Parts: sequence; structure tokens; C-alpha cells
Amino acid sequence: MGWRDRDYARWTPEERQSFLGPGAMRAQRTRPARRSFVRPRTGTVVVVVCALFALGQLPAGHPIVPALHMNLSGTHIPFLSKTSRPNDTIRAPGTATTGSFLDLHGTAQSGPVTIEGSYDGTTWQTLASAIVDNGTWAASIPITQRGTLHLRALRPDGSQEVGTVSVQ
Repeated sequence: MGWRDRDYARWTPEERQSFLGPGAMRAQRTRPARRSFVRPRTGTVVVVVCALFALGQLPAGHPIVPALHMNLSGTHIPFLSKTSRPNDTIRAPGTATTGSFLDLHGTAQSGPVTIEGSYDGTTWQTLASAIVDNGTWAASIPITQRGTLHLRALRPDGSQEVGTVSVQ
């Protein structure tokens, strides 16, 4: 005998309320016939994520990158600037000693140049800033840690010079 053949399964709503009380009808809720594992807007989210991932694979010099330029107040994103170009190499020695100073030189248009450094791939820190004089800039940076020092000089036009120094 199945559950549908039992007496309580064939009660009318009035009988059910008289035997089980007024809250018995609230317990009977109709459920959707089928629940989908995938939510309705999941496809849209997947398409947007795939599009953003594909755009992230574009190199900085790609023609579409300047068209995607976003003006975020208070931030400096050099690879999205309208005059972006491939990175130049910063003129620096290949090795340096802890406790010494590293002298850097480069070229740029007029304006301030910010020199940032990252020891062994950690966060970027501003190490120095320089003013361009007659198309060139120079900065002296104290060497305080051992390891690999990654350098980048952010020019006023948004381009940058990069380099690496091994610190002993």
C-alpha cells in the first residue's frame, strides 16, 4: 500500500484542519516541479568573465587598449594611458651591495619621474622621485635589503622604464 492510498492522504482541507489544527495548511507548500542546478543569470556572468579575461590578455601596446581607458580619480595606471608604448630598459648596474647607493639615469619628457622598487617580487614601493631636466633625469636610491630588486621608473607620459638589480 502506497502513501496515497492511506486515509490521511485523502482528507479534504476541512478534515485536515479539524484533525491537525489551523497551521496544517501552511505546512503544505507547493514546490516547483523541477529545481535547476544552474541559476538563471549564470550564463551572462560566464560570458562577462570570459570577455574580461580575454581583454586582460591584450598587450599594453594593442590598439584597443586606449579605447578601454577608464579615468579613475586618484589612481595612476600607466598601461592604460593613451600614449602607452613598450617598456624601455632602465640604465642601472646588474649588481649592487647592501648599504650602498644605486645611481639611475633615464630620459623622459618634462615633468616628475617616480622610481618604484620591489624586493623579490613583493609590493611596489616608491624609492625616489626625480624632475626631468633637458630631457633626462637622475636619481640615487639607498640599497637596504639583499635579494633581487625590480625597478620601474614611471614617466610623466605614462610609459615606464624597467630593470632588475641583484643586491649582495
